[in-house]
Amino acid sequence: MNLEQEKKLIREAQKDAKKFGELYEAYYDAIFGYVFRRILHRETAEELVSNLFFRAMQKLWQFRWQQKP
Repeated sequence: MNLEQEKKLIREAQKDAKKFGELYEAYYDAIFGYVFRRILHRETAEELVSNLFFRAMQKLWQFRWQQKP
């Protein structure tokens, strides 16, 4: 996903919570992989990533685009 696609999807997700699922699908594997490599415990990594996405969804309305992925 390029930056313009990401920006568009975030704007859509801010208006429609169902669109957040697309962000989740686009970034889950990369974020999970990052967390898992740091802690080397699958269940804990799953829980941390789940909490991260939940908090991101709750605060998405506050997000301001900064031209970074």
